[in-house]
Amino acid sequence: MSNTLSTVEIKAIPTPKTFQGAVTHFLASLYGQTIGNPWFIGGAIGIPLLMYFFFAVDQPYSDESVGNGNVQAAIMVGMACYGALTTAGWGTCVTALGRNTGWWRTLALTPLSFPAYLAAQVASAICQAGLATLVTYVVGAFTGTRMTALAWVSAYLLTLICCLPLAAMGFAIGQVVNEQAANFILTMILLVSAFLSGMFMPLEQMGKFVQNLAPYTPLYGIINLVRAPLIGWANTFNWSWVVNIGVYSTVFIGLAALLYFRKGRTER
Repeated sequence: MSNTLSTVEIKAIPTPKTFQGAVTHFLASLYGQTIGNPWFIGGAIGIPLLMYFFFAVDQPYSDESVGNGNVQAAIMVGMACYGALTTAGWGTCVTALGRNTGWWRTLALTPLSFPAYLAAQVASAICQAGLATLVTYVVGAFTGTRMTALAWVSAYLLTLICCLPLAAMGFAIGQVVNEQAANFILTMILLVSAFLSGMFMPLEQMGKFVQNLAPYTPLYGIINLVRAPLIGWANTFNWSWVVNIGVYSTVFIGLAALLYFRKGRTER
């Protein structure tokens, strides 16, 4: 009895579809990086909520009016944005770290193309950020945060959109260092940038040096754009925010692409 497959039998073997494979990777990544990941619960949700309760809840200034909401809402939006950006950056960083472990070579043996896999991983990272933001927003809604309905929705959607450049940054970092170094570098970049951009406290309460430096930091445009629906577009919007986001997005995406193709050539 022959152990070889006939031509008819080989054709009968179902070939996994690229879309199906991408969806499978998306769902697996989403579960593994959220419900199945203690870091997500503690880092992406726990820390922003802790800072929110510390700085915003039951403070003398909490219920002061600010545009389309109150001061507590402005603080909550900033903390939620920090959690979302951290989540998106780390989500794609983990994807890039797979190159060092040999996972990308294993992936090349499957019908799933790398662009489809990467798209699934980026989508998963953004969804993780969306979940972390949603939890913070729900807690805020039940603890005194006040915003108009439009401000709630707009701030949430802008937060997710602004996660994209950080996803590119995380992907770039993960290609050049190991997991421990990547975690440290990503955390320090986000933490320092968040402080310098006014994400944690108003720039008006900081020194002149920080105020002058803030517009050139990576998160300055993001936090101002995300808070604009709350503060009010008419009186606050500045095109320099868009320029800031555009410049850093170009840098991060370009760096991620450069590292991907350059390292790909050296691996051949």
